Amino acid sequence: MQANYIAKTLNQPSSGTTQRRKDNAQFGKLGTLLAGILVCGVMAIAASAQTAKTLATFNGANGFLPVGPLVQGSDGNFYGETYAGGAHNGGSIFKITPTGVRTTVYSFCPVPNCADGLGPWGGLLLGNNGDFYGTTFLGGNGNGTLFKITAEGSLTTLHLFNGNAGSGPSGRLIQAKDGSLYGTTTTGGAFKAGTVYQISASGADFRVIYSFCSQASGGLCADGVHPGGGVIQGTDGNLYGMTSMGGNYNFNGTFPSCPGGCGTIFRLTPQGALTTLHAFCAQATCPDGANQDPLSTLLQNGFLLQASNGNFYGMTSFMGTPALGSLIPGGTIFVMTPAGELTTLHTFCSTSTPLSPFADGEFSGSSLIYASGPGLIEASDGNLYGTSLTGGANNEGVIFQMTLSGTLAVKHSFCNGINCPDGASPQALVQGTDGKLYGVLTFGGIINAACGGTGCGTVFSFDPWGKPLAETLPEFGEIGSQADIRDTDPTETAAGGLIASAADPSVASVSVQAPTPKVKTLVNFNVTNGESPVAPVIQGTDGNFYGTTYGIPGGYTTNLGQNGNVFKVSPAGTETVLYTFCRTSLCPDGAQPAGPVVEGKDGNFYGLTQLWRLRKQNELPRCRERHLWYGFQGHPYRQAHDDPSLLRASWMS
Repeated sequence: MQANYIAKTLNQPSSGTTQRRKDNAQFGKLGTLLAGILVCGVMAIAASAQTAKTLATFNGANGFLPVGPLVQGSDGNFYGETYAGGAHNGGSIFKITPTGVRTTVYSFCPVPNCADGLGPWGGLLLGNNGDFYGTTFLGGNGNGTLFKITAEGSLTTLHLFNGNAGSGPSGRLIQAKDGSLYGTTTTGGAFKAGTVYQISASGADFRVIYSFCSQASGGLCADGVHPGGGVIQGTDGNLYGMTSMGGNYNFNGTFPSCPGGCGTIFRLTPQGALTTLHAFCAQATCPDGANQDPLSTLLQNGFLLQASNGNFYGMTSFMGTPALGSLIPGGTIFVMTPAGELTTLHTFCSTSTPLSPFADGEFSGSSLIYASGPGLIEASDGNLYGTSLTGGANNEGVIFQMTLSGTLAVKHSFCNGINCPDGASPQALVQGTDGKLYGVLTFGGIINAACGGTGCGTVFSFDPWGKPLAETLPEFGEIGSQADIRDTDPTETAAGGLIASAADPSVASVSVQAPTPKVKTLVNFNVTNGESPVAPVIQGTDGNFYGTTYGIPGGYTTNLGQNGNVFKVSPAGTETVLYTFCRTSLCPDGAQPAGPVVEGKDGNFYGLTQLWRLRKQNELPRCRERHLWYGFQGHPYRQAHDDPSLLRASWMS
């Protein structure tokens, strides 16, 4: 089998023992050859067991109850929140490197009445300006705050919620295409049922876009109640989210009703027009799930994901179709089309057995400990990844993988105890630039009396693909040279890590090969679009290519428009002539550009022509300027002598 792409390392989930196979591996060369690595399917190589790695453990003084998803900053580090603990026991913001070095960035409530906020909730947002934004559930005026904080820990309170315009901000913030921040409050607003709000990144402009329960009828709020999970912006520019109560349905046919409705999915225009796309528990036994537990009346709604296929994916915390022998199912994963057609893809606890009653996860959310609500991410492999708060082999929560079509596989079961201080209750995940998944566990880790005799929570990383499987030695090579392929963990192979070597005929012979060159003609020049392109082209900051044509070979011609031009070519091959030289007699604008253009810092292009201002008939011989700097910005051409601000220089001969 031959490789069809070039890569330095290969990550691929697999299991079993390392095998040797006589497959051919092709390596590519780009200029000086970069020796590639194995392509998927070339060899079956054992990956490390897929286990979560604890990066840091909280101890109360540096934080307690880590909540919400992490966010990766522009410095490559991850930033997150703890709901409690810290220097003033008001919660904290922390930074952690991918290798596990943790630093407290800010501790809340250092001032009277926690005017800066109390209990950060829902995770941080990395803004376009490089600062982080977040909310606290309490503090400020008692109804929560919205803040901005730098990576160095300088915090600015941008907004104090007052109840009338929302109370208890929760869920994730987003920064929309218009640059504004959008979020949700759990309660407050005109009808005390929660709001969706908009605020500028500077905090200067705040407005409530929508107050829920404005469509009350028969004791139910058809438009929903308590939108606690935040909103996302769809590709159509509208906002999408869920509520934990409300809707038209509150009876599941088996268990007590959801008081006030089982929750909704909604679409909201930036101008405030709301459409309910789905109301949960529309059928007996609630196969589509519910965001309210009919038994305990716990409330929890998560956040949505619009996947690469255009559909929306999400999770409910309760109900679904129960497995045989299960008292109550543990929530669902669903897909919904933009038009609102919902399909349940998986019900938690549906794979239960007497020995593993919650093998696939259970109760994928709880209002007590699921800060941002259950939610999914679409990773770089095209699959969805998420967590459940409990369930799994140890009933402490799981990480699962799901295809867009709905096939679910548990990738890791957390455990929490003396011999397994993973932690418990995983929050939503984030994928780092290294491909790994990162998250926090709200409880567990090393037992600490400061946190009520349990662990204070942990930060973890998880590599669903295992470690890089193989590397070439040497990494670089000339065409025709030989290379060894070694497992990155020598202990996994009997030959000390050697997988393939030309010196061993029992394994694959690996040699460096050059790729087959492919040349595609983008533009054919002619009398109309230019002749004799003799200078190299450059690529502009806009991604297009710019160059010059010299004109008709053999020297100056009296044919106007045939003494060279400046052109632009898109990567797809669309050519545009930006300027044709020598438009009038004697060529006052220059003729025959023989060199390339350059792009200045001002975004204009500059170049040189060989000829400028030919002598008139019977004009006495004199020194004449033969070279002219010219500048232009796109089209039309801007002559240097028409714009004194442009650099102009000439040579005399």
